[in-house]
Formats: sequence, C-alpha cells, structure tokens
Amino acid sequence: MFKWDGSELTSLFKRKDVYWEEGIYEKNIYWRVYYPINNLLREKICIVRSCSSTLSCIIDEMKPTFKIDKLGTHWIKYKSKMLILIRPNIKNGTIIDEISLKYFLNAEKNIFFKKEVQRILLFRELLGISRSGESSIICRQTPLSVKPISFYEPNMTPLKEGKVISNFMLNKWFSNTSIDDEIIRFLNIKEIKDLTRYLFNLRIKFEEIVNRIDKDAIAYVDAILNRIQTRLQHILC
Repeated sequence: MFKWDGSELTSLFKRKDVYWEEGIYEKNIYWRVYYPINNLLREKICIVRSCSSTLSCIIDEMKPTFKIDKLGTHWIKYKSKMLILIRPNIKNGTIIDEISLKYFLNAEKNIFFKKEVQRILLFRELLGISRSGESSIICRQTPLSVKPISFYEPNMTPLKEGKVISNFMLNKWFSNTSIDDEIIRFLNIKEIKDLTRYLFNLRIKFEEIVNRIDKDAIAYVDAILNRIQTRLQHILC
C-alpha cells in the first residue's frame, strides 16, 4: 500500500472499501485515508497537492542518490486531476507544523544547519528545479534537532541554461564559499576523468527511478545528466 516510494496508487483510491476525510491545517490539505488489510482497518495521513505531472515524485525519489532526505510520495489520478500525496511529519498520530525556512530566523548562523541547506540547494541547482527559494524548504523537528527538508518541487527545467538559485540565496547560504566549489564537494568529483563513470552510474540509478514511477518522463534523465555534465566540465576544465 503506502510505501512512500513515488509510485501510483490510483487503483487503491478506486476501491469501494477505501475512504478518506479531508481537512486543512496550516494551509496544507490533508487526507486521513482508511483502508482494510487482513480485515483490519488501517489509516494513513497524507498531504495532498494538485500537480500537472509526476515530476514531484521523481525528484523526491532521486534525493537519496545524493544522500538527501526524501519526503516520501505517491501519485494518483482523481476526478480527472493528478494529485501528489506527501508523507507528513507526524508524531504520536499528531501532525507537526511544516515551518518554512524563510520563517526560521538566523538559521544560516548554525554551521551544521547551513551545510544541510546548501546540500538541498545544490541538489535543486543540479536538477534545475524551479522556484528554489527559502519558501521551497521546510524545517522539520526531529528527536534531536531541526532539519531542513526540500519540500516544494513542482517542476524542473534541466535544459534551461543558467542557475536556478537566486543571488539572494547565494549570498545568504554560500556567503563563505562558492557554489561551484560546493558542487565539487557535493558530488565528490575532483578530476574530469572521473566524470564519465560517474554519469554512467547516475544514469543507471535515474533510469530505474523514472521507469518505475512514470516511463513517459524518461527524457528527463538525459536532460539532467547533460546539465550536470555541462556544469562539471565548466568547473573542472
């Protein structure tokens, strides 16, 4: 059922023994979904967002490739619309607030937190994820700390030339370094000769993700790889 692996769950929501309640909390729409397993009624809570494609799920599943925490998603077709279901932050059955990074004051002064934000921005930069500002990152409470999570990922345009990270974000979150230097550290590629094998291995992982979630989006793999290759060649050569 809910594996939170980006896969489609349309068939589940068409079943007569599955139903859900809708509510709004902190501007997010939530569904509390009830479904039976082995004659026992189970429930899951989801953040629900309308979308025009499966890209949000694909992007989320690509995050672990770069050692970035994913949200956990599914997608469904519902009443002629496409919806993304997102795993929320829940503790003891209670929804925990999703706090936007722009409201998390002085976060850039914490060196460990800043590094995590940088990694998220680098990921978004390399894939060409649009609207990569502070409002696209949330801060989630964990048992030990507050952790930044890449949250809003409606689209990516890897074929578009230039940076997707604004000068404001660069000045605030990369004030003591350059984004190119951080890309090298992020990908752990130091010489141009390492690039071919890296991209080959990345292609295998990306194609598996896209073919599993939505084969119609396979062209994005080449576009992302070309974007990464162009950027690294510019940096390393």
